Amino acid sequence: IEGNACRKCGKPAGESEFCGRCGKRELFFDRAWSALVYDGAARKAMLAYKFGGYKYIANTFAKFLADKAVKENIAFDAVTYVPLTQKDRRKRGYNQTRLLAEKFCDILDLPPPAVLLEKTKQTEKQEKLDFKERAVNLKGAFAAADKDRIKGGRILIIDDVLTTGATASECAKTLKKCGADKVFVLTVATRKETIKLD
Repeated sequence: IEGNACRKCGKPAGESEFCGRCGKRELFFDRAWSALVYDGAARKAMLAYKFGGYKYIANTFAKFLADKAVKENIAFDAVTYVPLTQKDRRKRGYNQTRLLAEKFCDILDLPPPAVLLEKTKQTEKQEKLDFKERAVNLKGAFAAADKDRIKGGRILIIDDVLTTGATASECAKTLKKCGADKVFVLTVATRKETIKLD
């Protein structure tokens, strides 16, 4: 993603400071960035990584994440990731966001990602839901795993794809309830914004 991006969710925003959707909703993270637009080769690679078992693609994705973090000069105290339920982790065989966070920390010579969140509620797949349904689906789905590490910190959440921002926002809400000072989000890719301001 080059050029102007939304100053809240990081989607390409043309000439505007914010995308059409961020002007109309509350998001609990302070800012999000994405390295790529979720289409073409990026989309094919992400689907292979998440659902095809191609774990090695994490190495390439993590390089894009690290480049974006350095370019944007993101200041954070700890790195964490979006957790999966035990059921989903067993089904996939790995947590793709944890693997991305681990590779990201390796590249930037940072301490390993902190386990700050856990997913306590089995939810429907977000891909099947619209904007409002996604937010309802995730409500109360996450819990803090290390409150002492969270309090007063600037936390960077690593995730794979940002669509509506509902997952990232719910994670950020959980962290801020435990005293996080700032919560930032960094994803490999984001879907293009299609909503226009009135």
